[in-house]
Amino acid sequence: MNLMNLAHNEPVERFPWVEVFRGLAILEVVLHHVTGRFLRELPQGSPEWLLLAGVNRTLHFAVPAFLFMTTLVLGASFYREFRLGRYLRNRALRLLWPYLLWSGIYLLFRYWDTGVFQPERLLHQLLWGKAYFHLYFLVVALELALLLPLFRPFLLRRPHGVWFLLLGAGGTLALYFLNRAYRFLPYPGSFVLWYLPAIALGLYLASRGSLDTAPPFPA
Repeated sequence: MNLMNLAHNEPVERFPWVEVFRGLAILEVVLHHVTGRFLRELPQGSPEWLLLAGVNRTLHFAVPAFLFMTTLVLGASFYREFRLGRYLRNRALRLLWPYLLWSGIYLLFRYWDTGVFQPERLLHQLLWGKAYFHLYFLVVALELALLLPLFRPFLLRRPHGVWFLLLGAGGTLALYFLNRAYRFLPYPGSFVLWYLPAIALGLYLASRGSLDTAPPFPA
């Protein structure tokens, strides 16, 4: 069965190995935060602290992992009938509404906790996911959802892999040096193009029908 037929008959999200990948990424998030919590309980510089710090820094790939898999799944779906309006409504329902809801909840919590509310910073906080420290991921996911349809014509041509390499490596280097020169990104990690290598890899695999291929581990 090829990817084109599968895309018409079965939602790509139902692939068991995709769920395994997502589950492992979620486990990574949990372990990263748990080890970060215990780092504060150990003497800094001790052998135990260094070991745990190494594990904590190694387990710091959840955001690119989720963006990679989202790009692969959504990129594969672009090979079936695509309606931009329906796509945007679905993304708004799954991402925009939860983001606004949780931003509001956390802003209320911070006001209750500190008694400080800064309406002049509200737009800045919403644009960069700074209502609370971990909400930036939803902003990046929203940016990715808006970005991916722009790549659909590119994907349908199934270009040579070198173009994806140029997108990932060249785009990242260009963004890095532009931001270094002009400082237009106050929070680079809260901007989707900062993760271009993961996105480019997801696009490449989607263009090759790799979602239909068994992964190198049992699902």
